[in-house]
Amino acid sequence: MKTAVKTLIVIGLMALTATTSWVLAKDSRPDYREIPPEMLAQIEASDKAFMEKNLNVIAEHMAEDFEWHVVNADGEKLMVSGRTETLQRLEGFFTMDTGWTNADVHRLGYLGNIFVQIEVDYYDTPDGKKTVPSLSVYEMKDGQRWREWKFYPAK
Repeated sequence: MKTAVKTLIVIGLMALTATTSWVLAKDSRPDYREIPPEMLAQIEASDKAFMEKNLNVIAEHMAEDFEWHVVNADGEKLMVSGRTETLQRLEGFFTMDTGWTNADVHRLGYLGNIFVQIEVDYYDTPDGKKTVPSLSVYEMKDGQRWREWKFYPAK
């Protein structure tokens, strides 16, 4: 009887240890959906500048060696490299009649210097309204946007 009681006590302690470890591990996991306030402020300032088509403020939030990559059904392609080239391209986008009217942003989360969001761009075209969703992955460096990976779903 003493051996059976000891065995039950050992099994109970093992179960308690395992449960406690699981609970502690679960509680100590980061919430990757909660973007740290300082990163969120940087992201929101950059997004606001884009929506306002403010190239000067966009430049402040963009690393000198910024890159923009597009990934679609055809594969990955480097679209633009460097702050100067990117700002020139954006100026063309903002001044051309592309039909772009607005965008919605849905922030999904972050990991270290990387944040992820769904972006939905809206266009008025000769054929009517057009919606273009994408998944964007942004890498930050020294508080600025460094690299952007924009994924477009295959149709």
